[in-house]
Amino acid sequence: REPPADHFDRIAIRQIIEDLTASQRVLTTRVIAAAGAEPKGAPAKWTEKVIEKWSATAEDAIALYEESTASLDLTGPVSVGKFSLFTRRLDELAANTVR
Repeated sequence: REPPADHFDRIAIRQIIEDLTASQRVLTTRVIAAAGAEPKGAPAKWTEKVIEKWSATAEDAIALYEESTASLDLTGPVSVGKFSLFTRRLDELAANTVR
């Protein structure tokens, strides 16, 4: 797929990527916070347990995220609009998770 030709689409994509990165950081922080302490050792040993513990506290937020992103069909080329909506949903997931 060719990159967006429109100047404003390119600007929007850069800003969406910045927002996505920030949302991922917040969500990762929330997942680790759910563990009660910063994990130690190799990630292979603790990742699954930490995610399970977090997901148990975030079931409603995860369900809402899965429902709202299912209709976006992110399997093929993604438009600026879909990318923006996906990022918004990830941000909402992070915001609606235990702090």
